Amino acid sequence: PDSDRFAIELRDDDGNYIPLNGNQTGYLVVNYILEGHKSAGTLPKKGVMIKSIVTSTMSTVMANAYGVEMYEALTGFKNICGRIPALLEQGYTYLFGYEESVGYAASVDIRDKDGISAGMLVAEAAAYYRKQGKTLWNVLQELYEKYGFYAEDEPNLVLEGIAGAERIKRMMVSIRNNLPTEVAGYKVEKVIDYLHGYEDIPASNVLRFYLDNDSWFAVRPSGTEPKIKFYFYTKQASRKEALAVNAKIKEAVLEIVNAIE
Repeated sequence: PDSDRFAIELRDDDGNYIPLNGNQTGYLVVNYILEGHKSAGTLPKKGVMIKSIVTSTMSTVMANAYGVEMYEALTGFKNICGRIPALLEQGYTYLFGYEESVGYAASVDIRDKDGISAGMLVAEAAAYYRKQGKTLWNVLQELYEKYGFYAEDEPNLVLEGIAGAERIKRMMVSIRNNLPTEVAGYKVEKVIDYLHGYEDIPASNVLRFYLDNDSWFAVRPSGTEPKIKFYFYTKQASRKEALAVNAKIKEAVLEIVNAIE
C-alpha cells in the first residue's frame, strides 16, 4: 500500500508471462547500472553496492566483474542503507542497494526501499536494451550465460500463535545444535552463524550453510510475521539443472525442519 516494493513479469520466448523474483529483478537493475556507467565512462573508482546476507551472490559476481564492491548487511533497509554513511566516509560511491524481498534503494538520496524509483530504473533499463534490440527477458538469459545459471527459492513455514512462535524457537535451536554435515548428498563445507555477529555484520538469529556443489542456503525466523524463512541458492551448468538441484536441497532441508516438534 505504501509503494515501497516493486515486482515485474516478463514475456519469455514463447510469449508466456513469467514473474521474476526479487533476485532476478536485482540482476537486471545491477547490470543496467554497471553497464550504463561503464559505457558512459562514469563508473567510479570506488563504487559500492549493498545487498542483504540472504540475497543471491550472483549480483556480487556481477559487481566484482566491473570492479565494484558488494557489501552485505542484515535484512531490512535500516541495515542496508545504514551502511551508506560509513562507506561514503571511506570514499566509496554508492550505486545501488537491494534485497531478495523485492526491495530496492536506487539512490544515495533515497535511503530506504522505494518501489517508484525502482520502477523508473527498470523502465529505463527496458528502454536502454530495446534500443539494442533486446527485451529484459533476453538480457536475463544473457546474464545467466555470462555469470552462471543460478536458481533462487525463498519458501517459508507459517506457524501462528504462541505455540507457533515457540516451535520456531525450537527449530532454530535444534538446527543450531545439530548442524548437518551433508544435505541431499552434498557436503556442508562451511556454516556461518550470525547469532553473535560475523565479521562486520551485527548479531542476528540467522544460519547460513555452504555446500560443496556451488549451493548455499540460509534460515532465520521472521522479525515481523509468524514465519520461519528459508533461502536456497545454487549455480549449475544449466538453468534447468540449477532449478532441479535447488529443489532437491530445499526438499531435504524442509524434511529435517518439519520433523522438529
